[in-house]
Amino acid sequence: MGASLFERKYASWTTLTAALHQTETVLTIDARGPGFALDETLYLDGRSCPSNLQVLGATSVNTTTVWSKDYKQLVETHQIKTKEGKEGQLIIKRYLTDDGKSLVAIYSLQLNAETAEISARQIWHKQA
Repeated sequence: MGASLFERKYASWTTLTAALHQTETVLTIDARGPGFALDETLYLDGRSCPSNLQVLGATSVNTTTVWSKDYKQLVETHQIKTKEGKEGQLIIKRYLTDDGKSLVAIYSLQLNAETAEISARQIWHKQA
């Protein structure tokens, strides 16, 4: 997506914590780590929202969030633009496991001009 070597190394090394707050229509995510802060509001009604969120070397220009058909996954789709001007989609699927004690986030990146898809997975464990 255009992330520098430093950004990629930092992302693999750092320990993040996140606070999630959900109502019927909104999910807010506040993630923190050394030298890092992310505050994001997701509207759960499927509306398309303009965005300028910086995500590892790319800018999200538009975000849509919907529940999967079985209501077990929250699917967040970002229309992105990289520093090099490439466009594509970053899709983040989130779901609970371990009786609600863990949140799994699966990231899939597909740039329009490329055939390869890049994916990653995070597991967030609930803290007492």
